[in-house]
Parts: sequence; C-alpha cells; structure tokens
Amino acid sequence: MTAERSYTARVPSSARLVIEPLEMDKSLAAVLRAAGTDAGPFALFGAWANGRALVGSDPLVVKEGSEDPFCLLDEQPAVTGAVPGAVGGGWVGYLGYGLSRLVERLPEPPHRPVPLPGSVLAFYDHLLVRDGSGKWWFEALWSNEQAERLELRLSQWRRRALEPEIEAGGFACGPFRPRAAPKSHLVSVARAIEHIRSGDVFQVNVCTRLESDFSGEPIELFCQGADRLEPRYGAFLGHESLSVASFSPELFLKRQGRMVLSSPIKGTARREGHLPGPREGLLGSEKDRAENLMIVDLVRNDLGRVCRYGTIGVPALLRAEEHPGLWHLVSDVTGELPEAVSDAELLRASFPPGSVTGAPKVRAMELISALEGTAREVYTGAIGIASPLSGLELNVAIRTFEMASGRAWLGVGGGVVADSEPSGELEECYDKARPLLAAIGARLESEPWSDHENLRAPESPRRALPGELTRSGVFETMLFLDGRPVELEAHLGRLSASVSYLYGSPVPSRLGSEVLEAAATREGPQRLRVHVQTGRDGELASEVSVQPAPEAFCGVTVPCVSLVPTVLSGGLGWHKWHDRRLLAPRREALRLGGHEQLLLIDSDGAVLETEHANVFAVFRGTVRTPPLDGRILAGTTREVIIKLTSAAGLSLSEEPFGIAELAAADEVFVTSSIRGVLAVGELRGESSFPPGPVGAKLATDLWASWCRDTP
Repeated sequence: MTAERSYTARVPSSARLVIEPLEMDKSLAAVLRAAGTDAGPFALFGAWANGRALVGSDPLVVKEGSEDPFCLLDEQPAVTGAVPGAVGGGWVGYLGYGLSRLVERLPEPPHRPVPLPGSVLAFYDHLLVRDGSGKWWFEALWSNEQAERLELRLSQWRRRALEPEIEAGGFACGPFRPRAAPKSHLVSVARAIEHIRSGDVFQVNVCTRLESDFSGEPIELFCQGADRLEPRYGAFLGHESLSVASFSPELFLKRQGRMVLSSPIKGTARREGHLPGPREGLLGSEKDRAENLMIVDLVRNDLGRVCRYGTIGVPALLRAEEHPGLWHLVSDVTGELPEAVSDAELLRASFPPGSVTGAPKVRAMELISALEGTAREVYTGAIGIASPLSGLELNVAIRTFEMASGRAWLGVGGGVVADSEPSGELEECYDKARPLLAAIGARLESEPWSDHENLRAPESPRRALPGELTRSGVFETMLFLDGRPVELEAHLGRLSASVSYLYGSPVPSRLGSEVLEAAATREGPQRLRVHVQTGRDGELASEVSVQPAPEAFCGVTVPCVSLVPTVLSGGLGWHKWHDRRLLAPRREALRLGGHEQLLLIDSDGAVLETEHANVFAVFRGTVRTPPLDGRILAGTTREVIIKLTSAAGLSLSEEPFGIAELAAADEVFVTSSIRGVLAVGELRGESSFPPGPVGAKLATDLWASWCRDTP
C-alpha cells in the first residue's frame, strides 16, 4: 500500500451550512473543465444526491493510502443551519478493492502492473450542486478557520459563471488490449466452475483487464464518455498522479439518516436496439436469476451484521434495467442502522461489494487472488461521497477507466456459477467493454473471441493435422500426495476449457469425483492422468489412470536438467494434446538422454516451452517467462510461480525472448505439475547455468503452497 500522504489543513470540528445561487448557465462538462484548473477536481453525475450533479475542486485535506480510510469517513464537522437535501461538502474519493485485506485475511494479490494507492479521499468544504431544474448552487461547510479562503472561492466561481467556457482539450488512447490472453480467461473461468462443482464455492466473480497507452486530459475522456453513456453513477476523480473516470451503473451503498440501500447488479444480456427479446430472455434466465439471488442473500447478510434486527428487506427483486448496450438484473436490499453504527462500521461489514466478489464472500475473494492475472486497483472497489448532511453514497467501481503513468486500463468481468460456459463469460466481458470503448472513441485491438490465433496447433509438413490432433483428444497430468490432489481445480479447469472449445461440450460432471476416487487410497506421490476424447459414437469419453511418481517434486532439492533447442513452428499451442508423436522423431534425432528435455523455439526465434514444462529465466533480478500468446500451454505450476514471484516482491515480466537472450540469463528454471521447479544446468551448445537463489526461493515457496493445498 502506498504510504499515507496528507495535504494542507484539517477537517473543521464545526461548520455552518452556506448556500449561494450562481448565475451560471453552463453544462456539466463546462463546469468540470473550469474545476479542472484547480487542484483535485471531481464530479458525480447521474443519480447521485437524488438526481443532482456535484462538482468540486480545491480540497481542504487529501489523504492517499491511509492506513484505515474507513475511519476517515467518520471525521466530519458538526454542522448548523442544515436544510433538507443539502450536501455542503464532505469526503469524496475512492476505496480500492485491495482494502478488502483490511477486513478479511486474504492471500497476497497477484501482479500489480501500475500500483495505485489503496484509497484516495479528499475532504471538500465546498462544492457546486446542479439541481433538477438545471440551476447551479455554491454550497459550503463554512468554518471560521477557512472563512477567508471560502469567500475567495465563492468569488472565483461567481466570476467563472460569467466567463466564456474553457475550450475542450483532447486525449488519445491506442487500441485496448487484453492484459492476459483471452484463452487464459477461459481457463480461469473453467477453474472457477470446477471449484463450484467441488462444493468449494457457489459463485465467483472472475475479471480480466484491458489496457492502452494514454495521453492528454483525463477530464476530456470522462466528459465525452458521460455525454454518450449517461451513466447512473458516473464519477470523475482527478489527482496529481492518477485519474479515475467511472461510468458505473451500480449503487453499492446509500445511507440517508439511518436507512441503508444497496442495489446489486448481477445478470447481463446484450441489448440490441429496443427489441424486447433480450430483456425477456434475461428475466427468464435461470443462470442470471441464480447469480442475482445469491448476491442478494450475500448483501442481506452483510447489512444484517450491522442493521437493526428485523429491518432487512428486499423491496425490489430481479428487475431488468437498460444500460448502454446491455440489460442488467437489479435488486434492492434495505436495512436500518442503530444510532451508534458509523459509516466505518457499515463499510467494514459490507466491503467490498458482494456483486463483484461471489459467495461465500471470503472464499470467493481467495479464489479471485488465485484466478486473476493482475490485481484490482480502484476497479470493483467503491467511489463516492460521505457528507455530514446528505449521508454516505458509493457506487460499485465497475465500467471504470483508471489512468496513471501514461496508461489507461479497464476491468471487465462477470459472475461465474455452476452452469456458466467459459466462452460465454469471455463474451460477456467484451459485451461490457464495447459500449464504453466506443463512447470514448477507442476500440479493442481485435475481437479477441472471434479470432483465437493458434488455439489449435498450426500445420507444418512434419506434424499431424489439427483434425487428427483433435480426434486423439487432450489430457491432464496431476500430482497426488498421499491421496490428496495438488491444484485439482486448476487442472480440471484447463482440461474443461480445452474440451469445451474443441468439442463444444463440458467435461463430464462426475469427472472430478472419479479423479479423487482413483487416487484416494494411494500412498506416496502418484501421477494421475485424465484423457478425454470422442468415442466412435461421437460422445465424449474419459479415462483415468494412476501410477507411482518417484520423480515427483518434494521441495527438498532442485535437480538440474539440460535443454536441447529445436524449432517447432507455432509451438504446441494451448491445448495439451494426447498425440505427442510430433516430438518423438526430434528426440531420436537429437539423441536426448534422460536428464535432457526438448526446448521448443518458434520460427521467429522466440523461446516457447519445453516438451514437459514452462520456462523461466532471471535477468539481473527480473524473472521473465514467455507470454500466453497461443503458442504455449498455460501451465498450472507456471501460474502458481508467477503469483509466488509477486508475493516474494520480485519483478516479473511475461514477454518474449530469444535463444540468445536465454543463453545470457543469470539463472534458468522450468516448472511442471509433477516435478515442480527444476533448475536448468545447461543449454546444449550454448551455455551453462549455476543453480540460482531465485529458483531455490520459489521452489521452497512452491512446496509450502503444495503442502497448504494438501493438508
């Protein structure tokens, strides 16, 4: 978490409400642009404050990365002269998803490409309000300490009301690209489904990230998007090192007096024109209704932890709402807080929003850390205002662009339940992204789901055709230690993703039980193999076999192997094909020994993987591994090692590198689901590598991870 930073004054202990009309006939965008000439501009557009718009700048206090930002929201002045409906000011900002670790014991988050403060909250002792008739007002929490400054601010806004509008600036962002390959999201969804089938969890919200270069004015991105999308809970936050433009449709919490409302969204259908079909289909979808009902129960439970007994209600259940490009299922959950319960306590009971985690909530958050390739920052946290007069109002930070360090990114995801289908979940992510990108004039680099490059192994004169490979089926090999599986859901999820894509059908629902039964009574390390293919009748058939694995990783030593390069155009692809005959002639021609493995190099010179393992290399303290670009297998142990690398505070990069770069590495190691981490001692004909500290450290951490997995 970023160290706390605080600016200027303190929140006054007491204040009086001052409201002054402004003779200003300007649009929301024009007023925000004027506020953008000051420090810390913000805007809340849409349904905020009962349908009013709030714009502000020049905060009195700014705190970034506070140790307990929930408590900050309770630091409010005692206000005299209050009138119904007034806002006056208050804390405005975001609470990032990572704050979930303040309220629950959770694993370390995955890789953070551009780390942001866990929270940024600013106290504004004045702001502008546009009412329902379009009239602008200056509202302030007037204190004696800040009277001179507030007089100056009121004069400034009266002058700005008469000045010409500031000319719109510009911004530019390139095409948005998935941070992780689409196929990795398919595998993550399939893994979540396996966790659900095993009874580990009922629902998991699995997300991915789209990224782009960014330059120009973040305010302009928000203004353009808000004008075209008209979001229900739109929000802009502009700070020194980061900006946030949220086009959220979802209300997380609204506390007015002692009454609390939450309106979770779960269930999505693409909206095409004004045809009723998708809406009716969404209302009748058992999958989407189940998603929503689970989260309604979760929100009822969260609010029930702090609300008065017997006050929790669901006044609206499963209504369909129109949003840009989409229909959503929305429900309302209400409750009444006792007088003694603060906003901080309400947030500790309910944060992060249940609609972006899953159920049960804590287990879903644990799986989110395991399944997603990058950590969430602002995304799926909350944005909004805590006012001493109007109360607390926070959106769910979805449909939200985050901008920092010359980058812009957008998180997208959805709730995975037992009957979810990986490709459908991936398509839902892009359904949510398309109208947002179109609104800001951006695009996806390509339609990721329509063009799965290299999903099937490419043809070459010396290899089997893809159809032959498909008929031979796919397989998974996993390790059992004294009858207990290592990364079972990860293996079955990867297998299910391949089977679903290749054969249009999920793996048999009983396969997980069959796998557990097959190895339940075996002692010591066992290698279990699952082979799935189509039978003569065209139906899927699966076969499970078990045999001892004396070579299995035990966490004590890191044995050395030798890699022998060979060119294989296009690599083996992301499916684990049962037909491995393609590699046999190469092994024979190169006369490989028992400690040697083929190192596959593409025709462009890129290092891919070995015949049995993923490759990692260490260059001056940075760990690098080839990306999941369709040419290599998404190894289960590879994924664990990536997360362990991040948890150890080591730098990691998923990017291509060639054989010459590999030969110059400080250390090289490979990872597999049976043999764990193996140090590479030699690259035949090129160089040798001493066992290094990074591989040894990760081997130790991997064994600890496997032991936790197999109590």
